[in-house]
Amino acid sequence: MLSPSRFVAETLAKRRENRVFQVLATRAPNGLRLPHLMRLIPELNEETILQALEGLIKRGQVVLRESKNKLIPDRVIRVYSLEDATQFPMNETITIGGVEFPRSFHGDLVGAEDLNAFIEAIAEYDANIERRITDLAAAMTRRYWVNIATIFALFVAVFALIIRASEPLALDASTTPISLLYLKAAELAPLAIVLLAFVVTLWLLLRRI
Repeated sequence: MLSPSRFVAETLAKRRENRVFQVLATRAPNGLRLPHLMRLIPELNEETILQALEGLIKRGQVVLRESKNKLIPDRVIRVYSLEDATQFPMNETITIGGVEFPRSFHGDLVGAEDLNAFIEAIAEYDANIERRITDLAAAMTRRYWVNIATIFALFVAVFALIIRASEPLALDASTTPISLLYLKAAELAPLAIVLLAFVVTLWLLLRRI
């Protein structure tokens, strides 16, 4: 029977192996180098990924292919790929920002039209990014002026209330502070309601622009 610590360690190792296997499956039948795996699995460090690959290789699920650089004899390129990639579907395209790019596979002979299609896809992606930036800038500009107009309307409303409140009332000797407050509130209430309706209506209209 496994100890709790050993059980937890093996469970974590299995999860990491499954994570690495899933990433390799999404790129099948192509293989991936260690830097590519580190970029695609940022939550795992280099040592952890290598341990997971070692476990997958021992079980015969992953194979390591090595090739030497002809110009740099000491440089060895190590690529990890699935032992049997035929059981997974091959994605012929890569979608980035809603634009599909043609995908290449190991062993393909890339032709001129493949490069043309890739360039066209990049141009389409660039156009989409430019359109999104333009729309975002226009929306931010509209929001800015809506806020400015609303603040100005509030300023006018407050200023109008101040002017109205500064006007003197006709008082007599029997007027108390409480009654004076009620009189002033009754005088300002209609104007306050009209100004509030004006500000809210202006805000709603500007938001539709």
